[in-house]
Amino acid sequence: MLNSKYLAQLTVVICTFNRLNHLKLILNSLNGSEVGKSFKLLIVDNSDNDLTQRFYNHNRSHFTHPIIFARIAGNGVSKARNYAIKNVDTPYILFIDDDCLLLHDTMNQVVDYLDMNKPDALTTEIIGVLPFNRAHCIESQEFVNVDDVHGKPHYISSTFLCVKSKVLRDFGGFDENYGPKGSHHGYGDDTKLELKLKQANIQVDKIKNAPVLHFSHGLNGKIWIITRMNLAYYQLKLRREGFDIALPPMMLFTRGVYYFFRTSARAFFRFSFDCRTKFSILREVGVMLGCIKYYLRR
Repeated sequence: MLNSKYLAQLTVVICTFNRLNHLKLILNSLNGSEVGKSFKLLIVDNSDNDLTQRFYNHNRSHFTHPIIFARIAGNGVSKARNYAIKNVDTPYILFIDDDCLLLHDTMNQVVDYLDMNKPDALTTEIIGVLPFNRAHCIESQEFVNVDDVHGKPHYISSTFLCVKSKVLRDFGGFDENYGPKGSHHGYGDDTKLELKLKQANIQVDKIKNAPVLHFSHGLNGKIWIITRMNLAYYQLKLRREGFDIALPPMMLFTRGVYYFFRTSARAFFRFSFDCRTKFSILREVGVMLGCIKYYLRR
């Protein structure tokens, strides 16, 4: 077990792969929380270089929370998360992606909610941020929720997910065949866990007024298409396993074609190809490609 001298009911787990600049932001965000000794912090690094470990060694004394570093061989965020599940010694685990920012009061709300309600699982609103000037987005509060996909909604995300450690161990953690590995995008490990929680009638509570800003994928058109393609593909793959998560493949493909032409036509006649319209169009391209990828790999 990963022990520290502080008693805590919560371990915040950040799994990272070659994204030190992102990691610095979330660590500074957590360092600004006022609930220092109410949670531990575990960084699980499976990068193919030692930059993250060197940063930890040089800066760990600057953080106000008990901080633990673990480096595991082989990449795969699900593998890193499962390492944390097997080794933490607190009743709760909170997974936060390394490319997030928290509001100043978020961790206070999390800890208070756990103290008062003892939920099995907990999340909050996750807001994907566009355009790409992060400082401008934060200052002007110009956020666009980019995590929606046509078909059944994706309810929770391991971007910010708190679950009882025992529940995670009973469910066997995350499916390592679905999660991202290195720079390869995967979008099924957290969804599959969520669907298993729902099948077991385990409720996922949601905190209000404490959004998490997620600077994840879609930093350019090509990555955005790949992101949407893999999201659609993994949802269809989960549907094949019996989970009620997506429309049938042909229906999803047809719907993508419809929204692609509808959005393109509206933009053409209005002479308005703004950022949101552009990424809406590219999203539908990704959904269609995800359906094609699913058919080719069946």
